[in-house]
Amino acid sequence: MPSGYDDYRAYRSVWDGRPSTPPTATAQRSGGTLTVHAIWNGATGVARWRVLTGSGGHLRPETTAPWNGLDTTIGVSTSSNEVQVQALDAKGRVLGTSAVRPITG
Repeated sequence: MPSGYDDYRAYRSVWDGRPSTPPTATAQRSGGTLTVHAIWNGATGVARWRVLTGSGGHLRPETTAPWNGLDTTIGVSTSSNEVQVQALDAKGRVLGTSAVRPITG
């Protein structure tokens, strides 16, 4: 539209949301079950989440789970005390990685 004109219409187009901040991971242990929350508000290309667990910053892949909305909850069976998540696209490429977080509980 020319400069100075307004329009009341919304136009749909392909949009790729790539937040400027990394994904967020939180994890809580209850008994023998670890519940991981993977969040990346505004990211549109996330197909799956990879959960990494370990100790002392030495992490290994534990599981993957399909993206399931803003807050994807993933159950993991591990005795590790740190967690990290990676957002994966449909081809398995890493789109973003969270900080390493302590597991609470």
